[in-house]
Amino acid sequence: MEGNSWISNREGKLQVNYAFPLFSEAMKILEGLALHFLIEEIGREIEGVRIQKVFTTPRRETWLETYSPRGERFLVISLHPQINSIFTTSRREVEKEKPNNWQQLLNKYLVGGKIISFTQVGWDRVVKIEIKNPYLPEEGNVYLFVELTGRNTNAILTDQSELLHILGVYRRVSKDQSRFRTLLPGEKYSLPPQKSKVDPLLFMEGQEKDLSLLYPPEELQYQLIQQIDGIGPFLSQVIVEKVEEGKSLQGVMREIISPLRESNYQIRVFFSSSGEPQGIFWNSSTSYSSLSWKEFPSFNQAVEYFHFSWWEKHEELTRQKIKEKRWKEELDFLEKEREKIKNLIKNEEELEELKIKGELLKILPSLEVMSKTEEGIVVKNIFSSPPQNIFISLNSRLSVNQNMQNYFRLYRKGREKNLKLRERLKELEEKERKVKKIFEQELPQEKEKDKIPPSTSPALRFKTSQGSEIWVGKNAKSNHFLVTKVASPQDYWLHVRDLPGSHVILKVKSKENEEEEVQKAAQVAAYFSSVRGESKAEVVVTQAKYVRPLPSQIGKVTYRREKTLLVKPQLPKDVSLV
Repeated sequence: MEGNSWISNREGKLQVNYAFPLFSEAMKILEGLALHFLIEEIGREIEGVRIQKVFTTPRRETWLETYSPRGERFLVISLHPQINSIFTTSRREVEKEKPNNWQQLLNKYLVGGKIISFTQVGWDRVVKIEIKNPYLPEEGNVYLFVELTGRNTNAILTDQSELLHILGVYRRVSKDQSRFRTLLPGEKYSLPPQKSKVDPLLFMEGQEKDLSLLYPPEELQYQLIQQIDGIGPFLSQVIVEKVEEGKSLQGVMREIISPLRESNYQIRVFFSSSGEPQGIFWNSSTSYSSLSWKEFPSFNQAVEYFHFSWWEKHEELTRQKIKEKRWKEELDFLEKEREKIKNLIKNEEELEELKIKGELLKILPSLEVMSKTEEGIVVKNIFSSPPQNIFISLNSRLSVNQNMQNYFRLYRKGREKNLKLRERLKELEEKERKVKKIFEQELPQEKEKDKIPPSTSPALRFKTSQGSEIWVGKNAKSNHFLVTKVASPQDYWLHVRDLPGSHVILKVKSKENEEEEVQKAAQVAAYFSSVRGESKAEVVVTQAKYVRPLPSQIGKVTYRREKTLLVKPQLPKDVSLV
């Protein structure tokens, strides 16, 4: 984001030993530094290979089938906003899409061509693939730019002219969608907005100023992202963590980069306790020391494994959501049917009154008629104790005997109908019980060892100068704990809008300062999110009673009646860690 500003909390320095939860999201997208070495690996493998076929998949992947003397391989370009990456694979089991404009364009320009070069644009998350195709009517090469930039990930095919005219684009971007550039066929291609930053290799060698001497830890992470190329939220977080252990910044950079330069590394894919892939790294950090991992000899193998594992877990959760939705719809239907039947069941007292009126008409000659109108008669109800007056409606076109039979008929029909309705109600209740049992059995159950012990501190807890409490989740289980155990209905729940971050619960001490306290909690929610380094962030806030946890996904919620606040991600000066 352009034009970022930073407000440093230099007064009353706040030491937070917990790194905000970026690992599980940030490392799903390799930052520029890691991507640099991945590109080197892939380049050695695919430069000079011929492209035989291009196809796309429902996962927003573009597959380039290649051939070389070493055999067939696929170059996979994932353009999904949550899992954008590039790698090679020999897998063939993949669901193909019907031909679309993007696929047809690439088949026209790339099939039959050779990959001449495969490079990274600076240290940015942009890959430039140069293809020479002798079968094209026009002479020259074409370039395929792959922008692995999270939500804005894209792929653009250009000619080889100096202006780089766009031949086609995976996701078109108009002037209305971006104020920085347009990505449309026929337009000039320009790279994503970039800043002038320091080469990480030069910084590692000590040729640049030591930022750790200029900025406090709470600001250092932001400055690393802003000033050093190839460094993003995750690596900056790991670097700050090691600097706070007493290491020099240049020393930490050498510790992280040297194994990559010397090709002396094992790449690890880390997993959560539920088996969901969390990220890729080649060094150590306490931020993820509790996670399990699987080791690979190359970046490409790690990225390939991570990609397919992520999709396997994602599709499993999607199937679970579909099942859950179907079960919920079934339960809602059964509940509505039960209510409908309950409303149709006649009141037993009303039915009994019909019978009594029939019996009274049966012995009417022996009863004293208290009053008589066109609508009916009033008599003493000798079946009540003590006897009371009762009005009996009569159809004037029918005899007393016929009216009597009519009351008995209404009584019998009512009883028979009630009997059938109660049998149906029992069937629905039994079906509902079975559906609920299946529903509960099918939902993923949290293992006993993964539950948060009540004696440990499951979340960060802050206090404001006004005495309000701000609770911050550490991970998915911690977020779930806050929503289900910590929050009261009148407390406030906050979360950065549409981006990864911690769940935050605000317990306001005094209603007089409520609005001010909500603003502080919103700043904290933005700070403990993936937008910590931005100048402004949108945070949603609603009362906890309007937040509903999703049973199939620990740490995920639905919410309503929310408001959006625009705040600066920071820890307010009067907020302290308890």
